Amino acid sequence: MKKRVERVRTFLCVFILILAATGKAQTQTVGTFTNSEYALEGYTLVFSFSSNGVYLVDNCGLKIHEWQTENTTVSAYLDDNGDLIKTSPDPNHVFGANGQHGIISRFGWDGEKQWEYKLSTDSLILHHDIELLPNGNILCMAWQRLSRQKTIALGRDTTLAASTADVWDEVILELMPMGPSQASVVWKWTASEHLIQDFDSTKSNYGIVADHPELLNVNYRSQGLGNYDDWLHFNSIDYNAALDQILISGHTFCEIYIIDHSTTSAQAQGHSGGAAGAGGDILYRWGNPHAYKNGTLANQRFGGQHDPTWIAYGDYENDIIVFNNIHSSGVSSVDILSPTWTGSYYLKDVQKRFLPKELAYSFIKTTPTDFFSPGQSSAEVLPNGNIFTLEAAKGKYTEFIPDTKEIVWEYISPIKDNSFTKQGQTASGNPVFKGHKYATDFIGFIDKNINMGLPLEIDPWPTACNGIDTTTHQDTTHQDTTDQDTTVKDSSRLSLNHVELEIQTTVYPNPTSGKCTIKGGQYFQAIEVRDVLGRTVYQSNVVSSSHQIVIDLSKNPPGTYYAICDYGGFPVIKKCILITEQNNY
Repeated sequence: MKKRVERVRTFLCVFILILAATGKAQTQTVGTFTNSEYALEGYTLVFSFSSNGVYLVDNCGLKIHEWQTENTTVSAYLDDNGDLIKTSPDPNHVFGANGQHGIISRFGWDGEKQWEYKLSTDSLILHHDIELLPNGNILCMAWQRLSRQKTIALGRDTTLAASTADVWDEVILELMPMGPSQASVVWKWTASEHLIQDFDSTKSNYGIVADHPELLNVNYRSQGLGNYDDWLHFNSIDYNAALDQILISGHTFCEIYIIDHSTTSAQAQGHSGGAAGAGGDILYRWGNPHAYKNGTLANQRFGGQHDPTWIAYGDYENDIIVFNNIHSSGVSSVDILSPTWTGSYYLKDVQKRFLPKELAYSFIKTTPTDFFSPGQSSAEVLPNGNIFTLEAAKGKYTEFIPDTKEIVWEYISPIKDNSFTKQGQTASGNPVFKGHKYATDFIGFIDKNINMGLPLEIDPWPTACNGIDTTTHQDTTHQDTTDQDTTVKDSSRLSLNHVELEIQTTVYPNPTSGKCTIKGGQYFQAIEVRDVLGRTVYQSNVVSSSHQIVIDLSKNPPGTYYAICDYGGFPVIKKCILITEQNNY
């Protein structure tokens, strides 16, 4: 297969290419921008929240494979046999928030659906991420609605949230696929079984929070993310087979967690059992010791982070890499930390905070604000030791060398709903949750039919890499670059254009000394306001008939805040400046 691929590549690259006056765009906006010899030779999985198609593109941006599915995609992975496993939002869901999906599907290389499982009820729904296990099972996360009565029984301070608010529990399930549409739950872990609180001394989980870092403080957050009930908002999951441990990202607490998978489901409910002897309690947490009252907000290191994963390659093997969304105001970073596992527990310092004290590595761009995504996003270390990242809000994939921080591959997704952006036009509708790149010798590609086509974008930018030959006036403006499904399944959703939403969304007065109005468009649903450290300071899903929400920041210190406007899964970020009354001229 490799020889066939190289022959095709050689043929494509023999053209002597110049930019001719053929009506092509004079500015590149999508596709491959950088492709160095130091980039991993591989294929990147490209999709978006608004497209039914999932694609593999090579380093030149050429489409080498695709899957056309019935639904849009939240997360997607390739299995070791080349199958695509993806999650899709349940179009008829009655419970959930941003990140919900409810449907997991497996597609063969030929595009045939082999298995699909749905878990979406009025009290339990799958959300965000999945993890493929070596035994063929799938780890997934679910929100589970807890009644207000149950919440009070857990020691929740009811003055912290709305009087009618329930709380959403986080549940981790290991699913064993069965038949074409069934699955058996073979392992389960539930967050609400590992709580501590110092509010109600009559409850069994009452105690000193700082003395129990293995438990979650049920009263740390007054509200959840995007919805008052979404209290923990786990957003990713990873698995370490050598340790038999699970790694989770807790968005609202700005922490990552490790729990033991070697337990039985019964042991996972309690505080003993399993290889570490701790049952389902937290073995390790890092990023915000303030969450367990062992530090202040000044000790917080993560801000709304995503995608912590164990590193399998390179100088940082066995360490943990994290996409830190809010490193500072308008700046994201890629961080690596080195926990110390003794074989039975993770080391802490004398202050009983988990080690390390400092990061092993951190990446931001030379111009820091050039690397930023306020939500979603991912980072992973590739087999060649390079770091591969996705800035989700931009649909931008970047590969760089850790030591020199040299960018060796850069690609902006041209996906635009169920179509593609024309070169020269601003990319829109291309946000994606996570990105993954697979080496050309990945086991899943063995004996697979690799067919190199054109780039995904319309009217591609001609390069020696992609083989678009302007010397013969090759015109791809109206050429179908993929077997795309143009059926409109949800006209209101497909009409959403991120550029239009940016224009529709306004903030006034800005600067403000307290209250200001966020005015949006027709599909404006909710607002969340965060400070520069990624902490949520205001939320509302009460939108007026004129598509407006009035926010009140008067109880917060002056500074810069970010208003995240929710358009049914399409985020629009607006900056709000809060000043003191006397400076508001």
